[in-house]
Amino acid sequence: VSKTASWGFESLLPCHFFHLRVLAMAKKTAQAPKAQEPKVEQPNPVQRFMRYVEDSRAELRKVTWPTVAETRKATFAVLGFVAVMAVILGLVDLGLSSIIKSFLS
Repeated sequence: VSKTASWGFESLLPCHFFHLRVLAMAKKTAQAPKAQEPKVEQPNPVQRFMRYVEDSRAELRKVTWPTVAETRKATFAVLGFVAVMAVILGLVDLGLSSIIKSFLS
């Protein structure tokens, strides 16, 4: 299957020209004068904080909280993983320290 769709080997959009077009467009956009937007007044900080608290409470009501059994199972899984990693890292530390002591003595 031809990926060039019978156009030969020359790309229709060569990469080395594409980035020049993007840079030119970016330069034009940066030079264009920006229209002044009307200034929208923000509510005072107390109102913003109260809105934040209300939105947070609304989102917390949507959360599906785990059951006690699921929480216990996940906790034991994490504690088991931490214990296994502690043993592995302790053995690696013990091995490396014994190798370094043998080189130094």
